[in-house]
Amino acid sequence: VGWSVPPFVLKDLAEGHLQIIARGSDVVAIRDQTIRVNVANANALKEKRDAFVRYIRALSRAIDWAYTGDAAIDAYAALAKVPRELAQRTRDEFYPKQSLQLSEVRGLELTLQQALEYKYISAPLSAAEVQKGLMDILYTPAK
Repeated sequence: VGWSVPPFVLKDLAEGHLQIIARGSDVVAIRDQTIRVNVANANALKEKRDAFVRYIRALSRAIDWAYTGDAAIDAYAALAKVPRELAQRTRDEFYPKQSLQLSEVRGLELTLQQALEYKYISAPLSAAEVQKGLMDILYTPAK
């Protein structure tokens, strides 16, 4: 039993030497939970807000590029030193574009419950409290 992230060991997986027995997305309760966010110091965000917004916009464009056409797959294959097919599988199967969205925090109530349960916070917080005082969505792309 082991743990890995693509593209590592995908060749062994494709050749039948390894088998996936579970994925994080198999857990229904957390499937739609945001697990990665970008964090900034409040003063830096206040003083350099425009720079942060430009960064998130550029990141959003990069994500869009990564899921459009073949150039991104070719670049990733070269960077990761893997065959193109494994680069394609890595992106499509293990990093669906929706998992990289930047404009909302999903499953916040569950995250706050878990934060209290695992003692990351000492008192309960509501999603409304967090959204009002601790969260600032800098960029919402046009839909």
